[in-house]
Amino acid sequence: SYTRNWRDRINTLVKFPIDGLDLAPFLNSQEDKKDAIYDLFGVSNHMGGMGGGHYTAYTKNLDDKNWYHLDDSMTSRVNNVDQIVSSAAYVLYYYKRNPRKLKHRAS
Repeated sequence: SYTRNWRDRINTLVKFPIDGLDLAPFLNSQEDKKDAIYDLFGVSNHMGGMGGGHYTAYTKNLDDKNWYHLDDSMTSRVNNVDQIVSSAAYVLYYYKRNPRKLKHRAS
């Protein structure tokens, strides 16, 4: 909660997709809507309060397609991807599933 004199970390679970985040409904251009699908490849987590805490991360290895949990000097493979969606999620990292090739412009 937030007051003028005090702030607490909000621990509400915000559900987010691991695969297939569709941003098309939020775009105006029909051309841009064609390839507006994004997939998650990383999550920064924070446990604790506003005054301090602990950070961990989940990241997807784009070569072997497996998810990993990173916690200080320990890295472990994630067996259940459902654990990635949690109230500790702080920053989400997505990549465009089918990026368009950029056209080169002559200078």
